[in-house]
Amino acid sequence: PSKAEDILKGFKLNWMNLRDADTGKILWQGSEDLSVPEVEHEEWFFEFGFVIPSSTNTWQSLIEAAPESQMMPANVLNGNVIIETKFFDGDLLVGMSKVRLFYV
Repeated sequence: PSKAEDILKGFKLNWMNLRDADTGKILWQGSEDLSVPEVEHEEWFFEFGFVIPSSTNTWQSLIEAAPESQMMPANVLNGNVIIETKFFDGDLLVGMSKVRLFYV
């Protein structure tokens, strides 16, 4: 197996949540396996740093809305916002997930 296949054997997203940036209230939380590449799920650019092999790690990202005067209407954004997450080992793409947002 390739290096990517070896990494993917132990790669798993245990859970993910979406919080209100102002209140911290959890708006959505799920524990389904989000590592399935054929399914659109949640693109953040950040450096995670060194990861200990076979460890479980956590990260949190905060996405803030534009000022109210610059906001797009929810009915325009509904179903058209996709948050894509890619996981790399150096330059090697290990996994990718996408989340499409719907406003209800």
